[in-house]
Amino acid sequence: KIQESDYSVLWHLPPPVMTWMENLDRLPPQLKESFRLFKTLIDNCSENHSITTWETDKIPSYWKGVLEKHNTKINFVPSRWNCESYKKTGIETQLLPHYISPVENTAKKAVKLPSLGGKFTFFAMSQWGHRKGFEPLLRAYFSEFKSQTDVALVIKTYVDNTSKEGSTAFKQIADQIKTIKAGVFTDEKNTPPACPVYVLVDVLSREKINYLYDVSDCFVLATRGE
Repeated sequence: KIQESDYSVLWHLPPPVMTWMENLDRLPPQLKESFRLFKTLIDNCSENHSITTWETDKIPSYWKGVLEKHNTKINFVPSRWNCESYKKTGIETQLLPHYISPVENTAKKAVKLPSLGGKFTFFAMSQWGHRKGFEPLLRAYFSEFKSQTDVALVIKTYVDNTSKEGSTAFKQIADQIKTIKAGVFTDEKNTPPACPVYVLVDVLSREKINYLYDVSDCFVLATRGE
């Protein structure tokens, strides 16, 4: 046991991820220990609750079985629409709106970037993955602005929550951007685009995130199903 006294667990994961605890030996090393600890917490708690969000009016039918298998008592969701969707599947649900801090942190701290002076700057921030739509975003950016140098796309991203090597994450992302860029031509000579893209994969403070929003002209994100 983690502790002698009773405790509750509130977990925030897509229900399918809960099945990973059944196959700990098959998980990659960077996930194995975290999910072993998570399984211990779930197995020994007095009760557990989940926080999830879903983007359609129908919940995958097997989610209910996953929640029941782990004796999840209440599933908290951020909207009344989610409440209705979950309850149609027979999942015990309560409304818990996402918290917004009433105290806004407006402090800024500069991020090291090439000069953005005179450039119309687009800013995208999200986890790097198919669902977040970076491929169509980059393809649209390269197709529209081609070889213009008076624009820039700044991307703040990460590969996953378990990546410890920023250099490895950056190489994966850079290679994918090169592949996307190679598929866009600006003229009949098959000239590749030259409009700049700047990628940040480091963990940044709230002040540095504020700075990126402040120096940008337009936030863009082509997410799928969100």
